Amino acid sequence: MRASSEEMVANATVQSATDGLEEVAALLSERAAPYGFVCLLLAGSLAQGQGSLLLTPTGPRLFNDIDLVLVTEHRLPPGMALAWEREATRLVAPDSPYDGDQLSPLGPHVDLAVLPRWRLRRLPCTLFNFDLQSARVLAGADLLPEMSRFRPDEIPAREALVLLGNRCLSLCESAGPPEAGTALWMYYHALKAVIDAGAALMILSGRYCTSQRERLSLLEGVVRADYPSLLARWPLFIEMAQGAVAERQQLRLDVSWGEAVARWREARGVILQALRCSLARALGLSERSPWAELSGSMHQWLTSYGALAQGRHALWGAARWTALRLVRRPRWLLAQAAVHAAAAHLLLAIEPGGESPPERRGDLTMAGLYLSRLAKGPAPDGCDGDWRAIRDAAVDCWKRAV
Repeated sequence: MRASSEEMVANATVQSATDGLEEVAALLSERAAPYGFVCLLLAGSLAQGQGSLLLTPTGPRLFNDIDLVLVTEHRLPPGMALAWEREATRLVAPDSPYDGDQLSPLGPHVDLAVLPRWRLRRLPCTLFNFDLQSARVLAGADLLPEMSRFRPDEIPAREALVLLGNRCLSLCESAGPPEAGTALWMYYHALKAVIDAGAALMILSGRYCTSQRERLSLLEGVVRADYPSLLARWPLFIEMAQGAVAERQQLRLDVSWGEAVARWREARGVILQALRCSLARALGLSERSPWAELSGSMHQWLTSYGALAQGRHALWGAARWTALRLVRRPRWLLAQAAVHAAAAHLLLAIEPGGESPPERRGDLTMAGLYLSRLAKGPAPDGCDGDWRAIRDAAVDCWKRAV
């Protein structure tokens, strides 16, 4: 299939933007030299030429996070990677207010991961590491042949649930009052939610692939075969996913509040239905189960031995499970599970620009209770339907957990 003229322009613009990362590569190469710089990899959607673009009066510009992986011979001191991440963000977006205080910030910024070289051959099979097989070398040695290689059916079910939970939280964080920037933020994350709902379902079916174009070509067959209830609820889901991919490369500054709210609500319904399908497939539960049962089972499963050992070395999975059960460490595993269990309830309770409707305040309370189990303190206050305190607590817990 030949690419359309719009796709060609979008790909050329993304290519031009990534070619402008030489300054970032030079900066990180210099900073990492004392720690044995090996290479810098470009990962994520930009490595595949699938980045988001914002249409402005001066032309399209890059509009999403830039995922970089820095490989060094030696470990970095605590906090060093975050400082370099902020420096790199200032290079690609000098006017960016980004300082790491948001889970899903609006506009371009750098997300930097650091790996010691010895780990490349021992990476667990996660979604990020699967996509890393298609990374692009920005500087240094080409170590991609040294990396662990994975098959789609090796990606753990946990990764699908984590992806869906992350998108739930992104939708929660983007919802806000009708002020400057909020409409575009909500619209952008609504598109990502629809796209990643399909990706999560393909992970669970063992058919995931990094290329968005290839995923779209396979998505309808996967959904019809394995998730007919999703099409029964959202018969135009395939068209929605295809449209979201195209719109992600043609974002507009003039998105209206009403349009953004409509897309946000639509994405909420899609992501929650995809989460129901995923939980039913992964946990053997009925899709008609109440959310309290689904969330509770997810919380228990995410900290179980089976979930922790999936896609990892058996001894490492056993060690993590033992530590979690005996000494309640590592606490970030409990944090992940608690936030994911709360995310669906929080998303159900949120109403953009207003308070939770009375019929959804029970979900708001439930989200707060899951978070309080993690924090070992009182549940965040959601009185009178004000969901903002609970949303902020969930985002804060998730940032600390990852």
